[in-house]
Amino acid sequence: ANETFTVDVYVDPGEQSCVEIAGVQFTLSYDPSLITFMNITEGDLFAGYHTYFACDHPALWCTHNDTQGIISGVAGVINTSGGGYGSSPGTFATLTFKAHSTPGTSLLSLTDSSSGCGVIVGDPRGEPLPLTIMDGEVKVGIATLKTLEGPWYQEHLTSDTLFTFTADTCLGSIEGIYYRIWHNGSWTPCTEYTDSFTLTGECKHYIEYYSVDTEGHIEMVNNQTHYVDNTPPISWKSVQEP
Repeated sequence: ANETFTVDVYVDPGEQSCVEIAGVQFTLSYDPSLITFMNITEGDLFAGYHTYFACDHPALWCTHNDTQGIISGVAGVINTSGGGYGSSPGTFATLTFKAHSTPGTSLLSLTDSSSGCGVIVGDPRGEPLPLTIMDGEVKVGIATLKTLEGPWYQEHLTSDTLFTFTADTCLGSIEGIYYRIWHNGSWTPCTEYTDSFTLTGECKHYIEYYSVDTEGHIEMVNNQTHYVDNTPPISWKSVQEP
C-alpha cells in the first residue's frame, strides 16, 4: 500500500530484424481506485537518435485523467535529420504509479474503447505496422503467485508438472490460499492449499484460486486454463513407388 512502482511499455519486433520502427503511440487505461499515475519518461527504444517525445511537452499533447484512469497521447518519433529507425527490442516508455491501500486488480489496457485510440507503431514512411498487443495487470493488496516445476510450455504440461502457490498482502498476513479444479465437466470442492499438487487426467483443466488475509480482504479469483498431455507424438514414414 502507498508504494510506487514502474511499468515498462516494451516493443519487440520479434525475430524479423528487418522491421523498421520510427514511431510509437499509445493510450493506456487503468483503475484509478487502486493506483494513481505519477510520471512517465522515455525509454531506450530509439537510443542513439534524436527524438520527439510527446510527454516532455504535456501541454501540447500527452495528457492524463486520474479520475477516469486514462493516459492518452503518449507518442514518440525519431526526428533525426536524414531519418532513422529502430529494429531492436526496447522500452518505449516507463510509467510510474502509486498503489492505494485498497486491495484489488487493476488492468493496464493499451486499448481505450471510449476514444477509439489504441496502439500505433509506425515505420519511417509513416505507415502503421501489424501488431500483437499484450495488456497487463497490477495486483494491489493481496497477490497469489502460481509457479510450475517440471515439464510445461505455455498452457501445456503433463501430470508430472508440480503446481505451487505463494501469496503476499500489503495489510496483515495471509490467512489462507484456496483453490478448485475443473476437469471433464465437474469442479472439485474448494480446498485450502497446503502443499504442491499435480493435475491428473488428460486434456483441458481450469484452476481457480485466491487468497484471504487476516484483515478480511479477499483477493479476486484467478482463473487459468491448462492442458495436460501425457501422450508422446507419433511419427511415421510412408514410401511411394517410383
